[in-house]
Amino acid sequence: MQRRHLVAWENRDKDTAVLPAPAPAPSPAPLLAPSPDVNRPLSASQGSNTSAEGSCRSLASSARSDAPSPATPLHGFRQQSFLESVSKRQQFASTHPTVQKLNVLLSKLLVLQSLPFQVVDSAPFREMMACAAPRWRVPSRHFFAKKAVPALHSHVEEMVGQSLSMSVSAKVHGSADVWSCNYGQGQYMSFTAHWVNVVPSQPHQQLGQVTPLLPPRLHVLGPAKMSASTTSSSAVSSAATPVPSPITRPAYHMCRAQRCHAVLHLVCLGERSHTGEELLSVMNREIDRWLSPRKLKIGTMLTDNGKNMVSALRQGRLCHAPCMAHVFNLVVKRFLKSTIPLQDILKMSRKLCMHFSHSYTAKHTLLELQRQNGIPQHRLICDVATRWNSTLHMLDRLYEQRKAITDFLMLQADKGTPLCNFDVSHWQLMRDTCRLLRPFEEATLFVSRQDYGMNDVIPLLHVLEQMLLTMAGQGAVDVAHRSQRHMTPVGAGQEEEEDIGAQDLLSEMGGFSTQRTGVEEQEHLVEEEEEETEDPDAPWQYAVEMEAGSPSHSLAQMARSMLGCLRSDSRIITIRQRDDFWLSTLLDPRYRSKMVAFFTPAEREAKITYYKKPPM
Repeated sequence: MQRRHLVAWENRDKDTAVLPAPAPAPSPAPLLAPSPDVNRPLSASQGSNTSAEGSCRSLASSARSDAPSPATPLHGFRQQSFLESVSKRQQFASTHPTVQKLNVLLSKLLVLQSLPFQVVDSAPFREMMACAAPRWRVPSRHFFAKKAVPALHSHVEEMVGQSLSMSVSAKVHGSADVWSCNYGQGQYMSFTAHWVNVVPSQPHQQLGQVTPLLPPRLHVLGPAKMSASTTSSSAVSSAATPVPSPITRPAYHMCRAQRCHAVLHLVCLGERSHTGEELLSVMNREIDRWLSPRKLKIGTMLTDNGKNMVSALRQGRLCHAPCMAHVFNLVVKRFLKSTIPLQDILKMSRKLCMHFSHSYTAKHTLLELQRQNGIPQHRLICDVATRWNSTLHMLDRLYEQRKAITDFLMLQADKGTPLCNFDVSHWQLMRDTCRLLRPFEEATLFVSRQDYGMNDVIPLLHVLEQMLLTMAGQGAVDVAHRSQRHMTPVGAGQEEEEDIGAQDLLSEMGGFSTQRTGVEEQEHLVEEEEEETEDPDAPWQYAVEMEAGSPSHSLAQMARSMLGCLRSDSRIITIRQRDDFWLSTLLDPRYRSKMVAFFTPAEREAKITYYKKPPM
């Protein structure tokens, strides 16, 4: 045995000896290449072994030819030591920085995506991590449930506390909502805070990192009160919030305001409905926990118009701002119930959509009719009683599939089983209803944006009224009545004549439209082939086109009815009478020069005189 190894080593030295003129290295042989003796006839018992030995010899010879010889060393190549090779296969310790970073990232993944803790113990996840990070030993689900996620929660609480301490205003606004979940434990209530911080607009050596800066209101407190108020806030976080060093006042011209918001608490209320006193106790508990230790007060509370929520705010003497999305929901629902011709169409539409949702034969027949008519192969949408925009989507989809639906109803009538009957007047009324409701859907999406504020409410109501007047055929009369010589900027001391239209305000409000994605982009209104198609990215285009021509009779009647529902709503009337909505609009530079257009002619002079009066 030893002699055979010695002979093999000598043969290796002969093969790797340095030649005077070395020939170029041959190209590597393909994997499992046949040996030179493969053409020789072999017996059945020796065939497989001989081919395998030849393949191994071919691979060995190619490896020897590619290996660097002692005379031609490979620069930059160093053979790993035994300890280095073993250390690369060992797993990281629990205190290794890479392990800690991976644990934090996995904790964020579990929290932000609402994943169960059992994911980390599943076999596919472990197999993936063994390939992606073989040196990381993935902790068990108990580690993330008892240590990692609670530590992440404490860190987030500390960061939110620091940001709240640096609020520009001493008042922090809030929003609360109560909802029920079918898969949860009953009703839930969330409490969200909204505030503004001052941050550097660009990196500067005097400002340091992009972190919230000390607001001007804290300069008045002095070092002792600032440290005391900050130390008292340590009840929220595990450590006291550090007080940044004050910056000079001239540095504020290099800063910008940043809007911040955070969900401070989410509480489960249980299965039963709760009174206003119980909801108020929940809000007061969060105010005492987050705001009072930092010398902050609660400002305006944004909630829906539920009786228990309104009662809680009234008992707590808190300023209430109604949710505009909920207000629009109530206005549209009132319009749908009060318009009698729409009730028959909605009844037939729900019956037809439910028929297609329960019948496979009807679905297949509709699919074939869609292919024959060359229209999009979309399913019908059934509306939900609690969401009015689902009614708009149902009518929109029915009008899109009107050709296929008409053919289907004719087939059903020929079979002697008529389902319902949609004539031309029904389709026209359905189209006009979609045109009328679409501005309210866009307005609902607009008030749901993060950059929406109280300053946008009055201009938004003005734009909706102008669009409804245009649809009703009274837009030109109303604009002529409003275009008078008046003082445009309040307090400017000059008069100029201007005509404020809906499109001017839309451009000032940033387009007043939201980009559609996914299903919303496909649910645009499909017009006739001979009609001009609308741009889905400009949902208000039809309001401009209708100014040139006269609207249909049904659309004009419904627009007048919707305008009456909008103007007679008690919540909108209250909004028009509150000074905080008007002052926030006046402070917005986009609307300052257009404030006069928002007043009615009867109250215009009195309002201008009132807001021009200096504060006492």
